Amino acid sequence: TLRKGHMKFHWFKKKPPFSIRFMDLMLTYLCNADCFFCVAHNNLPTMIDFMSFERLARNAHIETIEELVLTGGEPTIVKDFEKNLHYAYDKYPQMKIRVITNAIYMPERIMDTLLLGNVASVHVSINASNPVTYKEIMRRDKFDTVASNIARLIRKRKASTPVVLGSLVLVKENVNDILTFIYLGKELGLDSLAFLQADRKRSRLNSSHT
Repeated sequence: TLRKGHMKFHWFKKKPPFSIRFMDLMLTYLCNADCFFCVAHNNLPTMIDFMSFERLARNAHIETIEELVLTGGEPTIVKDFEKNLHYAYDKYPQMKIRVITNAIYMPERIMDTLLLGNVASVHVSINASNPVTYKEIMRRDKFDTVASNIARLIRKRKASTPVVLGSLVLVKENVNDILTFIYLGKELGLDSLAFLQADRKRSRLNSSHT
């Protein structure tokens, strides 16, 4: 429940009689891109800070979770993003974390946090194979920045983890990018590619994007 820019959670008063194995956690609605097909992004100034993350972990009894997916909005712009990941790494080493990001904002400290041992995969929403299409879809002129950040992340990892996946949400603006997106993935060294269908009922797709 959202109230006055804060997350309000309804906790279990006692440990639930079941084990939570998987959890998707939206850290914020805010984003540094403006994809016209996005179903999550809006301007509500809401973020899960460290205090809220710690309370959620404790009161929702996430010690049984096998995989935690951190998403948004854009999770890396959350003020306590690194602190939240370090807490999960220290407190719940058995839990694998998957981060879904657009990789626009990835300074060294964010990148180093993504290379923690329990970050199993980084899913990058790219959505284009060239700067022109990228700007049309993402409404940001950041294609070269994203490509550089992906390549840096892959170079910095010491093993095959985290797995780095690139995705393309299919809309009419990028249908001709499918083949070149595969070549882009090879050039950047991506481990996996995903081609996804836009949710036209819930997204902001309109008559100009059909």
